[in-house]
Amino acid sequence: MAYDDEAIDGKPIEDLMPIDCERKLRSLVNEMTRAERLLRSTRDDEIKKKHLYQAAKRVAFQSPDCPKPSRGGLTVADREVWVEGQCADEERAYDDAVADREDARDHLFTVREQATSVQSLLRSTWKAFELSGTTQHEGI
Repeated sequence: MAYDDEAIDGKPIEDLMPIDCERKLRSLVNEMTRAERLLRSTRDDEIKKKHLYQAAKRVAFQSPDCPKPSRGGLTVADREVWVEGQCADEERAYDDAVADREDARDHLFTVREQATSVQSLLRSTWKAFELSGTTQHEGI
């Protein structure tokens, strides 16, 4: 992967004005809000899928077709394998929901880290303007 010096809106870091950083920070705050909503939604979906999976297991255990462990016959492990087989679709859906929630959490973390970086850039650009005795409209 090739990296370049482009930081925000196609501008190299050394050409950034405080307004550029503020604009990017505002967009990241909006993206953080969307990411938080997505995380909340995926958590809700994960819980629903978990409950459906657990309910499917209970139904499978109560099924008349469920193997009954007995001495010298079927084992508890045989029963577990049968029950898991009956609930495979629900388990897969639950596992997918867990992965979706983890992806949403990772995205939110990434956006927060980006916002922190932009805040640092903003502080640096403001400091540069302060030290130069100019405003962002006059340029450095």
